[in-house]
Amino acid sequence: MGKIFLPVVVALCLLPLSAFGDCPNFEKVRKSYGEKPYVTVDFRQLTHSDLFASTDTVAGKIWAGWGGRFRLSLPHQLLVSNGTLFWSYSDENKQVLIDSVARRGKWNPLVLLYDPQRLYSCKGEKKSGGRIEFDLTANDTLTAPRSFQLQVVPDGFVPQRVSYGDDNDSQVEVYITDFARKAALPDSLFEFHAPKGVEVILVP
Repeated sequence: MGKIFLPVVVALCLLPLSAFGDCPNFEKVRKSYGEKPYVTVDFRQLTHSDLFASTDTVAGKIWAGWGGRFRLSLPHQLLVSNGTLFWSYSDENKQVLIDSVARRGKWNPLVLLYDPQRLYSCKGEKKSGGRIEFDLTANDTLTAPRSFQLQVVPDGFVPQRVSYGDDNDSQVEVYITDFARKAALPDSLFEFHAPKGVEVILVP
């Protein structure tokens, strides 16, 4: 999913420069994420590239849940996983790639929003503008990004922003414009059926 998501970043420089301390609230975040197994997220992502002196902005929506199931809708692109298969559909190219989740690995960038404690540990937290910001580091050296910051509202620990550096040396910031925990979502959200006339490519 590389540049597309879970990319987003514009103004870390606007954050107070208070130091990160211990993580007394991270267990509360863990419990709040475990209350309901699904989430829906509307987001706006900003990707800042020093190399190209540019900022790319994209808006999208996520439906996600445990077991690696998700649906990520972006302009002209749809990414879907049922926990076993992964579909990547481009309506511009009229093409869908079908891959195995096992071959790709179960981790995906959306874990930054809906299950951050699964593969990351908290190095520290700090208060920032009435919010709590966690500094998180991957437990496995193969996990990317290696680290990211998660900012939440103390009341309900609703995520507000995710920021990290991607593998293109760009800074990414994802602003969450709407977030809801759900007890259930339709199974149809986590399946994809190629429209007529679309080229279907099975990844070996």
